Amino acid sequence: MNYQLSEGESRQLVFDSYVLHAHAQTCLGCGSTERYTQIYEVWVHPTKSIQNLRPVAGTINSAKPIYQVAVKPRAIPVCVACATISVYQSAPDNVIPVSREAWAETLRRKYAPQAAETKVAKATPTKVVPTLDEI
Repeated sequence: MNYQLSEGESRQLVFDSYVLHAHAQTCLGCGSTERYTQIYEVWVHPTKSIQNLRPVAGTINSAKPIYQVAVKPRAIPVCVACATISVYQSAPDNVIPVSREAWAETLRRKYAPQAAETKVAKATPTKVVPTLDEI
């Protein structure tokens, strides 16, 4: 369950330690294993059983302990090696290497608000009402 901290509780949190999540993922395409880590600051409430993890930005405080947790390994459909044509000569056809800038531009264009179209009212054909003499 994801507990939402109140503003008051958030101000009472105390920086306690770090937790390092060690991830391992195995590629279903080539079988290679990629490893990476994520490190978080652990903030705890002094009287309640509340903790908050915050991604570390910058340097760490060497006086605080770092706890390492091995995250459950998972399988991924395509790894970096499979997606990089220079490393894996027969990369899947649907993997297209692009720079960060090109990807950001693609997303910007894709999700840009649509320009408002000027709609012109179409003239409806006028009804020809027969006169009494024509009936």
